[in-house]
Amino acid sequence: MYTSFIEAYGRVGEPTKAVALLAEMRERGVEAGPASFGAAITACERGGRWNEVVALLEEMHELRLTPRRVSYNQGIAAATKEGEWERALRFVEEMRERGVEPDLISWRSATVAANDGGLWDELLDAALTEEEEDRAVFDTVISACGKAGRVKEARKVLWKMRERGVAPDARSYGAAIRACHRRPKEWRAAVGLLEEMIEDDVVPSKASYGTVINLCCLARRPDKAVAVVEGMWERRRAIDSIAFSTVITALGKAGKWEQALGFYDEMRVRGVEPNVMVLGAAVLSAQKGGRWETALKLLRETRELGLEPYPISYNAVIATCSKAGKVEEALEVLKEMRSRGYAPDVVTYNTLIAGSGGAWETALSLLAEMRFEDVGLTPDSYTYNGVIKALGKGGQWARAVALLEEMDVAPDVITYTAAITACEKSGRWEEAVEVLRRMVPAGVKPGTITYNAVIAACGNAGEVEKVFSLIQEMRERGVAPDAVTYNTAIRACERAGQIDRALRILEEEIEAPDVVTFNTAIAACGRVGRLETALSLFSEMRDRGVEPDAITYNSLISACQKKGNAWDLAMSLLSEMLARGLEPGLATYNPAMTALERGGQWEKAANLLKEMRVKPDVKTYGAAISACDKAGEWQLSLDLFRQMRAAGVSPNAFTYAAAISNKKISINAALDLYDEMKRKRVKPNAYTLTALVSACCRARQFDKAVDIYEDMKKKNVELSLVSYGAVVSACEKGGFASKVSSILEEMRENGIEPDAFIYSSAISCFAKTAAGNHDEILDVLKDARGVNVGGMAYTKAVVACRDAGEWEKAVMVLDHMKNSTAPPNLITYNAAISACERCRQHEKALELVAEMRDLGLEPDLITYSAAISALEKGGRWEKALDLLGDMIGRGVEPDVVVFNAAISACAKGSQWKAALQLLDDIRRHNLEPDVITYNALILACGNAGKYEEALDLKSRVKTPDQITYNTIVDACEAAGAFEAAETMMREARDAGFYSGLFLRPSALDVTECSVSVAKTAVRLLLLEQQQQQQQPQGELHITTGRGVLRNALIKMLGDRVVEDTDHRARGGVIKVS
Repeated sequence: MYTSFIEAYGRVGEPTKAVALLAEMRERGVEAGPASFGAAITACERGGRWNEVVALLEEMHELRLTPRRVSYNQGIAAATKEGEWERALRFVEEMRERGVEPDLISWRSATVAANDGGLWDELLDAALTEEEEDRAVFDTVISACGKAGRVKEARKVLWKMRERGVAPDARSYGAAIRACHRRPKEWRAAVGLLEEMIEDDVVPSKASYGTVINLCCLARRPDKAVAVVEGMWERRRAIDSIAFSTVITALGKAGKWEQALGFYDEMRVRGVEPNVMVLGAAVLSAQKGGRWETALKLLRETRELGLEPYPISYNAVIATCSKAGKVEEALEVLKEMRSRGYAPDVVTYNTLIAGSGGAWETALSLLAEMRFEDVGLTPDSYTYNGVIKALGKGGQWARAVALLEEMDVAPDVITYTAAITACEKSGRWEEAVEVLRRMVPAGVKPGTITYNAVIAACGNAGEVEKVFSLIQEMRERGVAPDAVTYNTAIRACERAGQIDRALRILEEEIEAPDVVTFNTAIAACGRVGRLETALSLFSEMRDRGVEPDAITYNSLISACQKKGNAWDLAMSLLSEMLARGLEPGLATYNPAMTALERGGQWEKAANLLKEMRVKPDVKTYGAAISACDKAGEWQLSLDLFRQMRAAGVSPNAFTYAAAISNKKISINAALDLYDEMKRKRVKPNAYTLTALVSACCRARQFDKAVDIYEDMKKKNVELSLVSYGAVVSACEKGGFASKVSSILEEMRENGIEPDAFIYSSAISCFAKTAAGNHDEILDVLKDARGVNVGGMAYTKAVVACRDAGEWEKAVMVLDHMKNSTAPPNLITYNAAISACERCRQHEKALELVAEMRDLGLEPDLITYSAAISALEKGGRWEKALDLLGDMIGRGVEPDVVVFNAAISACAKGSQWKAALQLLDDIRRHNLEPDVITYNALILACGNAGKYEEALDLKSRVKTPDQITYNTIVDACEAAGAFEAAETMMREARDAGFYSGLFLRPSALDVTECSVSVAKTAVRLLLLEQQQQQQQPQGELHITTGRGVLRNALIKMLGDRVVEDTDHRARGGVIKVS
């Protein structure tokens, strides 16, 4: 009983009471055994009373009581907690002396004590007595050592095992190897243990192999990990995916990406199917090696195996493609990444933007995408730096500078330098200087590279004085000019025609000019045609002991190409270059070939092409082809073009332009060449693309024309007015309205004023694509003031506004037309009147009719039809009849639609006699009234309370519709002719109408009916139930809604309503008995 209460105190967290009860038990002479003490020890252990746990164990020892294993374990843990490490180990010894065998928990607790107290030798002495031969004890101790990471002690236990004649098995070795886990410095010990296992004919477990492989990789010894894997293959051991991915990743990180990918290939050859982890590691290795094609292939392979790639794999492939300049491929991977539910991060976008090159639209699009609410990424400085660089490469200096102000983070020196470089590339030197001036107030110090960019911008613009003032500013700010600075200054002097000043820089500013500086000066002289000065500098540099390099000779040969008669000197310099052991490249051969071309030496050009030590490029072939063309050697020219393509050298824009502009070439051949240009990423020129767009339009391939235009934008091709006209015409014919808007905006940005053809095509395009574009049409008309866009364009604009329900804008377009060189015509007025009719503007419609007549335009059937319909909608029956009479009087024959509108106007005015008179007029004009005619007549009679006439009219309708029945029921109901109303409804129901009204014998849904129709339906259903002498199943349920219908029916039914509910979900229901 005492023991139970002690246990209970322990469970409720009362260790003091548990110990007190144990003491009381003994005071009363009740014998306390191991169970009672154990319960008290457990209570103290749960309460964190470690010292009392130890005291109770000591007391049991004095009483010669043998504690249970769990009590000893609690005592070992308690002594360890109290820092009594030696006592903890004594408990272990005492356990063994008393025949209580320690278990894994005992050894783990003892291991902690030994580790904390530095008592490992004592632990091993306690564990491994001279008589110990139990494998389980050895394995338990090794495992405990492994958990504590005591590799040395684990190996000592293994040695003891062998000494006692107990052969370690896979478990023993595995525990020892686990001791090395996550300790890279112990990789040699782990490899050694694995080798010992194999020598002892013990088969390592997969876990042991995995631990060793992981350790080798963590220790940056992937070669050892590969050796372990190869050993596993030799022993036909299964290798898990973690091992493969670990080794491949380690090889990649060690820069051995080729070995990593080779390892992956060998794995596949051996028939091992990779999992997503292995494939992900291989992708990362491909990234390390810049192998974008391999990375894409591995990603595709992942999907083909039915696996889901890791997000990091997508990021790696995107990074690899971007760095290789394969932006389109990278964007496709990004698209797939999103489609699979993975969210790209800032690094992903930064990588894409950095790889976009000059594709500034792509860079801006990616920046905007990051800011989307559903993406939720905050661009950082790397993002903006990349976008600004892309804008600079794309010639978008204004956007680059503007982006500095829009950044969410503070620009750094790289950001400012990128914006300055963008200005420099676009020739905007003043803006470049302005950006430089912003830096210091913003707390950003410009460096040499920044100044060099500004100096280059000024130099390119010929602002030589500004260049030198900036160099002086650099010195004052403690920024040292470098070789690039001076070279830029020399080039600036060259552009400004101040070569002598450039030479003074060489003589006065630079104490010991090197080969780079001489090369810059020689190149500058060559570019301005001062070949003799360049040769003089060449002589001077050799006199001063500066050895010419390949660039020196290239610059001199380039100078020769400027002179039409210097081809022989160019060839002499080439020979000298070869004699000095310098390898000529394309930068050598291309100007030499140009020199021959300009000197009319087509035979020598063809021979040089054969003798070249490097593969010719398109410029080389181009110069040779041009030499042949100038000499009239057309066949050789064609042969060289074919030779160029056969050699794998793609023609450039000019070469393609020459081929496409050939009058004998077909549209298909032209498009084939254009496709080839796209495949080979050749940037076309405006002439090439304009010709192609026009050709596509002639062939009615409008989408292809727009594709070509998009290529123009991406490649920053400067278009002419004719080019834009061709593209807008293609969009108009193809119905690409949104594209037209962007083109017009682009033209304005580029300072190109559209002509009448472009404006007219734009209006036509917007009109074709319906309602949403009426505002664009008005904008175009405003922009086109003073330009004769033609009457058809205005008419299309009015129609578009009409279809959009914008009658005021339709009239506004008409007013524009009055002030233009194209006066309004009948068709335009009809469209405007129709717009007024649709928007119930009858007064304006009549005003436009009068205006037409003042301009000498005679209204036609369409005019009168729209105007009378407008009057009908406005309830102006007198004016409708007057206008109809005017129409007939002017000899315009009305049709049944016009008469219907007039009859409807009479109906709204309750003019039933006038309506019936119009029916006679219809017949007099040899027209056949239709159901719409009769519906309007029935309505007219009904509104006048003439239900009998309405019934007569109904009988004449050959094919009545539901409107016919609704109207006749309304007429009868209004006149109190309930029986006639019920008869009409029964007829309609039998004809298949009112299926949504009569749901079943006990239910009606009148929510979509008029009050008259609803009342008639209720009466009819009640009457039929009465006539058939049957009761409805329960009450009659009528769904009425919560408005006028419900109130009218409750009033009509009176006491028969047994329940009136307002179910919002059902819209209001009444129950009738």
